[in-house]
Amino acid sequence: MPLPDNISKVTVTGKYLDIFGMPIVGKVQFTIKPVLIDGGAKVVIVPRVVEAVLKSDGSFSVELPATDDPDLNPTNFTITVTEQFEGGGGRPPFQISLPEAATEPIDITQFATTQPPGEGEVTYATTSALYAEATNRANGDAAILAQKGAASGIAPLGADSKVDTLYLPDLSGSYLTAAQRGAADGVASLDSGSKVPSAQIPDLSGTYIPVTQVGAAGGVATLDGTSKLTAAQVPDLSATYQTRAQQGVASGYPSLDSSALIPSAQIPQVPDKVPFFTVYDRLSAKAASFDDPAAMASNHILATGTIYLIRVPVRVAFTMTSIELFVTGAPSGMSNAQVQLYNGTTHAAISSSNAAATSALGTIGYASITTLGVALTPGEYWVAVFAVWTTTGPGLGGIAATQATALPGNMGRTTATQYRFATHSTTGISSFPASVTPVTTNARQIFAQLR
Repeated sequence: MPLPDNISKVTVTGKYLDIFGMPIVGKVQFTIKPVLIDGGAKVVIVPRVVEAVLKSDGSFSVELPATDDPDLNPTNFTITVTEQFEGGGGRPPFQISLPEAATEPIDITQFATTQPPGEGEVTYATTSALYAEATNRANGDAAILAQKGAASGIAPLGADSKVDTLYLPDLSGSYLTAAQRGAADGVASLDSGSKVPSAQIPDLSGTYIPVTQVGAAGGVATLDGTSKLTAAQVPDLSATYQTRAQQGVASGYPSLDSSALIPSAQIPQVPDKVPFFTVYDRLSAKAASFDDPAAMASNHILATGTIYLIRVPVRVAFTMTSIELFVTGAPSGMSNAQVQLYNGTTHAAISSSNAAATSALGTIGYASITTLGVALTPGEYWVAVFAVWTTTGPGLGGIAATQATALPGNMGRTTATQYRFATHSTTGISSFPASVTPVTTNARQIFAQLR
């Protein structure tokens, strides 16, 4: 496997001959001692000896990493060169550097080698020495020939310059034979169009739909350029769905506004079904204590210092601006009258008390007690009212006669969170408490509404 592509490589070449011009037999070793870190490729290169075996003409060529490559750490390292020849004669090991800027192979002769002999020193080989070297070379060649086809030796080439299959390892674990192509438990073959023949493709009808069924009866629908069904393939949905064009139009269906409510323009005008006094405007109210066709003939006179509780159910959320009652009897000697709203479940006060009720409840007729905008959510609420007087208390319109104990208007409701009409458990009141305790004693079916 080659080194990562980001590492620069330099080719080193060389050629070795003996004194007779014969190619030297041996190898040149290149040792890289430091562990090299290639951060860019996330690779650690462990030191190894790279051997360049001399060819039959005594030459070699090897590719090595540039020693000044900035992608390697450390940089500016050196490579140790060791020459090993049969019969000896190699130089002592020496260091070389390979510059990244080299664009051509560098010959081994261009590197500095061992120290030259002293001045005037010349060594000549004797005839016997040369003969011994030639003999050693011949013996070495014979040894190499003996390794051909032998274990731990070299593989010979046949007449076709190919290694005989006899010398090949067992490749069945890594390769398939040509006989396995297109055969059972083998591999698929490819036709002239580089495709697997249909005969070698399994039955896919249980998993895939043929192209011929796309857009055809009993098949699957096609999608247009926007990944939507084409109109021709959509069934008639008029019996199940209504179109958007029918929204908010005659004979269609109502729309909803941003509050998820039907706009008032799409709600028919319904006459008020509670004909109270002709001066009473019921249509614009949001919630009331009861809807009853009977006229509010009863005059419920408020006991002094007693808080009367009137339950008003709120069905839709709205912002309350006033609490409205109807005065049917004028008071005398009334010094204080107040109206306030409480939570119908927790009985805690919601709105602030309005002392203006003293004036509003002092005159017979429609009484509207203004409150600051109070946001109400669907639920149960108590309208609370009390008056302090010395001679005669104000009378408020409602239905049914005065009841001293359990009121028929409560319709069998037996707990404080169920009562429709009640009083606060404490009397002698001059201001509203933070919360009330509903009881049925002296309760009245008084009419009240929220606007």
